[in-house]
Amino acid sequence: MNNLLHDHICRVIEAVAPLREVEVRDQPAPWVTQDIRILQRRRSKLYRIFKRSRFAYKEYSGMRKFIKRRIADAKKEYFDNRLSNLVKRLDVRAAPDLNLDEMNAYFVTAAGSPLQNIDFEYLEARIVKHSNSFELKELTSVNVRQTCMMLTSGSVGPDHFEIKTYKVLLPYFLSHITNLFNFSLSSEWCVKNGLNMNRGKMKAMIFGTVFKLADLQHVPVPNTIINNTVIGYCKSVKYLGVVLEDTLTWSLQVNEICKSTMRILAQLKMNDAFSFPVRCQLRRGDVRNDSLVVPGCYSTKYDEFFLVSAIRVWNRLPSYCTAQPTFPTFRKACYEFLLSEENG
Repeated sequence: MNNLLHDHICRVIEAVAPLREVEVRDQPAPWVTQDIRILQRRRSKLYRIFKRSRFAYKEYSGMRKFIKRRIADAKKEYFDNRLSNLVKRLDVRAAPDLNLDEMNAYFVTAAGSPLQNIDFEYLEARIVKHSNSFELKELTSVNVRQTCMMLTSGSVGPDHFEIKTYKVLLPYFLSHITNLFNFSLSSEWCVKNGLNMNRGKMKAMIFGTVFKLADLQHVPVPNTIINNTVIGYCKSVKYLGVVLEDTLTWSLQVNEICKSTMRILAQLKMNDAFSFPVRCQLRRGDVRNDSLVVPGCYSTKYDEFFLVSAIRVWNRLPSYCTAQPTFPTFRKACYEFLLSEENG
């Protein structure tokens, strides 16, 4: 009975989804020269050394980046040559009646508003020229309460009180804590302890659209001067881990996050103790506790198809059969279950 069932299932699978061997080949890359292939073999050798001894990672990483640059340059040169050959073969030439002055005038006016529409007085009025120190705003009870409730540290301060103790007693001492903070600000405690403005780390930035900022590049913009120190303008700045750009886009921030993520994933990928169990858990063949949904049968002939009958057989199997780790143990448990049902 087991052999008949197994032969019948094999015949059905061969008729519906026959097994075919396909030789997987890489996509054609005519720009990969013999020199690049030699570099790739050297990179593979460094990778094997690193996998075996955990050394030579810097050499392997440097070689990998160098090969990527070589491939990118070779690919660009290959397509440039193809394009130039195509242009030569088609005999493409510039139009004889093309007016370059009109084209230049069109692109100058199409970029945005002309330069004379820029209100320089408005910009100059909002540039801070002289500021020796900064002033902290006075705190309120609401700000102090929100900040204290956001604290999650379990450390104990010099007064030997925990954070949760302050949270419990906060309704009774909120006004006193607020007054203590405000008194420290009014008594110039910050200035005495070195919280002055660091002009060496200050940056100036003009926010606006791409077209407005492009217009400002052709005119002299007044400098920001603090204590006889000129604060230079920059296009991007990193503030509290967030990269801000003058156009208020997030391209640099997204690139930084992607680079950091890829570096961490590359390090985790090389750690077999971490990646191998994860790959085993993500393998679809190991997840055998799912129940399949039977498609709607609109005819008796379709109800007899292998797709419908196989789904019904799978859903009938107990959990100890579907949870087997390997195929031989699953086949043995499945045969035992079918025999017990037939004999029962």
